[in-house]
Amino acid sequence: MSWVPNLQLADRDELVSTIGEIYAAVENPTLWPVVLDRIAEFVESENVLLFANYNGSVAHDIHAMARTDPNIWGAYREHYASINVWTKGCDRLFPSGSVRYSQGAISEGELQKTEFYTDFLKPNGMAYGFGVEIALPGKLPALLSALRSPRKGPFEAKEGRILEALLPHLQRALQLHFEVTLLRIANQGYELALDSFDRAVFGVSAKGKILFCNQAARQLLTEADGLRLRDNHLEAELPAQNTELKFLLRQAATSGEGFSRTGATLIERRSGKAAFRLTLMPFANNLLSHIPELTTLAFVDDPSTRPLSRAAALRKLFHLSPTEARLVDLLASGADLAEASERLKMSAQTARFHLKSVFRKTGVKRQANLVQLALGLPGNDRSCD
Repeated sequence: MSWVPNLQLADRDELVSTIGEIYAAVENPTLWPVVLDRIAEFVESENVLLFANYNGSVAHDIHAMARTDPNIWGAYREHYASINVWTKGCDRLFPSGSVRYSQGAISEGELQKTEFYTDFLKPNGMAYGFGVEIALPGKLPALLSALRSPRKGPFEAKEGRILEALLPHLQRALQLHFEVTLLRIANQGYELALDSFDRAVFGVSAKGKILFCNQAARQLLTEADGLRLRDNHLEAELPAQNTELKFLLRQAATSGEGFSRTGATLIERRSGKAAFRLTLMPFANNLLSHIPELTTLAFVDDPSTRPLSRAAALRKLFHLSPTEARLVDLLASGADLAEASERLKMSAQTARFHLKSVFRKTGVKRQANLVQLALGLPGNDRSCD
């Protein structure tokens, strides 16, 4: 298979090696500058940059560069990006996903009359650029761009073919970065995130099998006072309460996305201490879809401890931002979206944007289900700061 026409065999081998480095950067994003340096060598560029933004998701944005002064690109993002005359011309001339060449966007004479050229390109020894937008499903496209000095002349089709060969691999690697980030969180079983929770949290199957738990839950099982671990299953010590616990687990497992079957019960303790409050909540978040047995989150509250706010519980469990958590808290307290946006001093459009982000993070699809989820969480309705 010929990767790129006009490349010698040794060059094709180098290209294949670079593709391997692209996929290695999925697990180790610090390798992206190495990848970009290899691309710079292929296309004879003094500056190569990659920007991939993941819209505030759990995945970290990728802003990588090679052979480039980072201070230059700080100034570019703050001001010169807004007056980049290449961008509009390329958007108009080149189809999405194709390689873009700066000389097609504006003539050299017209370029030299612009502030973008006189204040940014020329002082930094740049005159020509080319690059490609990298489509990412459900997100803004990433951008790979390279720049050259005047002495090297404009980029041509032979360099463009190199980007065309690398494009599908760059696209897949950037999408994998997002997916691997989600899996990494999931593979931690939420234990690490939930260890900061001030109450015991168990992830359980319909039959009570414990699939993960946090530090508070492990401590509770060590004490074996009211609840215990038997054959890796969560049980209540008292037979009647254990029967009720099993019933609630089955009920939660069959309730689906609606969260209408959230169950709660008191668990008496042989020590005579105040009974635990146990809440069972169906769990539909797709971040843990790789654990097919998981149906329910079990929260165990000790009434002698100060409860977390509902908004704080939402933040810790579903990685909501403070604003998203306050929005959900207001909706759960009875406010409609218009009232909530007014109390949060934001536009209705901004509130809807935050609500869509909450839907994605929690795994629900309707506002009513979101309210049911929030009301099923332990904690009171004090908004967290």
